Amino acid sequence: MSSLTTEKSSCSAQCHVSRNKLCESGEQNYSINHSIKHQEKLRKQMEKVNIYHNQIRQLVIDDKKKFSNHPLMKKVDDWERQSILKIQQTANDIREQLKQVCTKHTIEMNELLTEISQQLNKARTQNNYIETDIKFWFNKLNEFKNDLLTPKTINIIPDENNNSFINKIKLSQISLDTFHRAVGDIQATNNGFTLIHGPSNGDATIRGKKEYYSGTHIFRFQIEKLGIPKWVFFGIISKNIPSQANLYKTPTVYGWAGHHQVWLNGFH
Repeated sequence: MSSLTTEKSSCSAQCHVSRNKLCESGEQNYSINHSIKHQEKLRKQMEKVNIYHNQIRQLVIDDKKKFSNHPLMKKVDDWERQSILKIQQTANDIREQLKQVCTKHTIEMNELLTEISQQLNKARTQNNYIETDIKFWFNKLNEFKNDLLTPKTINIIPDENNNSFINKIKLSQISLDTFHRAVGDIQATNNGFTLIHGPSNGDATIRGKKEYYSGTHIFRFQIEKLGIPKWVFFGIISKNIPSQANLYKTPTVYGWAGHHQVWLNGFH
């Protein structure tokens, strides 16, 4: 606490006032009546100061008792309430997205299980299987079960593009698409996960099985060998466009190719 120093002013430049003395100033003498009035005025002013002091003191006491009503505490409460609303809105949005994605995943898993069931029934009916086949089916069913219960393509991750104190979350999907509908000297192997082009160098096209309507999707490709000319194209196109060898030249195609090319509407 800092010390308090003030300058005292008298009733005149040479007037000195005390409780028991009259105002005296060299040649000028003031009446007793003047002194009494002056002291009364000072007393009333001091009473006002004391009353104001007591009011401030009460504010400090009340502030200690009712800190929850502090204006800054209200700002914290407002921030908390607004943050909760943002979290609830984001959570509801993610739930709705997750519901749609999981429904689609269940449909795809049911189709895959149908294919597995047909293959098993065919092997049992024809009595055409050995120990390695049985081991393969067990592994296939275990893989199917794990993907059904904990899908590898669906996850909840932090939204790193959001710089606010409360980090939003977003839905992330990794596509496990396979390829079919080849045109030209290209073929899909390894259950549709591996593509082989050749031996000719002519244009050839192969399309993914899945269809995408909205959202952000991640695809990963590994190029093990790239022949001459060193050019390959990856892109998206309307499902209604018929397949052809040079599909990258059609009006609805968008994508990227060798030599740092970006293709839009069939042109780069």
